[in-house]
Amino acid sequence: MCCGAAISAGYFDSVTWLIRCCAIAFKRVEGLKLVLVGSLTDSLRLRLLGEIRAAGLPEDRVIPTGYVSRQELWTLYAGAVALLAPLDSSERSRARFPWKIAEYLAAGRPVITNGVGEIPRYFTDGENALVARPDDEEDFASKIELVAKNRP
Repeated sequence: MCCGAAISAGYFDSVTWLIRCCAIAFKRVEGLKLVLVGSLTDSLRLRLLGEIRAAGLPEDRVIPTGYVSRQELWTLYAGAVALLAPLDSSERSRARFPWKIAEYLAAGRPVITNGVGEIPRYFTDGENALVARPDDEEDFASKIELVAKNRP
């Protein structure tokens, strides 16, 4: 598995942006997959499948799990090459600090996010997280590639 990220209807645009980033990274690194965990209605799953196709990704490279148990979630975290927390430059992203990032850090896996809002106060790119430029698909994809090509 490549990376894990949370999915919900409220953050669908962030997930579709992330799918586009993964489409770039997956062309450069073989065998990666994106696992999306979280609320997933039938209509949201159909929209998601459309975005996966539009990005040119085979459906077997993106795994929308829906909700999973806490134990399974931690198992997924432990097996991830990286844990992803995409943040755009919207007011909503600038005004929040995703609690999910703290959980990702506790899992001991590399965290990839964007330098939005409070993120640059707490994280330095390449030191305690990989911090991509906001709204820059190529930069985020390059962070995924860097981690995937340098895994132990």
